[in-house]
Amino acid sequence: MSERISECILCPTGRAKDLLIILLALLGVVAVLVLYLYSFRYIVTYSLEDGALQIKLFGSITVRRIPIPEIDDVQILSWKDLVPFTSSFRPDFLFAERWGGYTIGKGVGLSKHTGLIRTVIISPRDPEDFAERIRAEITKKAR
Repeated sequence: MSERISECILCPTGRAKDLLIILLALLGVVAVLVLYLYSFRYIVTYSLEDGALQIKLFGSITVRRIPIPEIDDVQILSWKDLVPFTSSFRPDFLFAERWGGYTIGKGVGLSKHTGLIRTVIISPRDPEDFAERIRAEITKKAR
């Protein structure tokens, strides 16, 4: 009987193999999470219709409707405003409804005067323009 001895220098065995599997699994989870967070921005759309801000999936399915008279304040937010332990962190937006993807850029923060969660964060393609449109609707409804 001849014994076969196989030597593979590059093949991990034992603990190293387990560690490599765990590392690859974690890398896969992080990749899926990042893809989800950044693609969510392109799945969600926003419109001002019928006196309300409507948040829609794929441009047709309304998932959230916020009446314009319910909105107290509209603010442009930097991504630094939403990250804890930064100098410009805004704790009032820590527990907020987040309807948009996470991008390095700007978003729109809405403060409402009703509801359990009174802040909403959205990320339209042009935050400044969309915030101005909401402000114009608020002043129009206030008249």
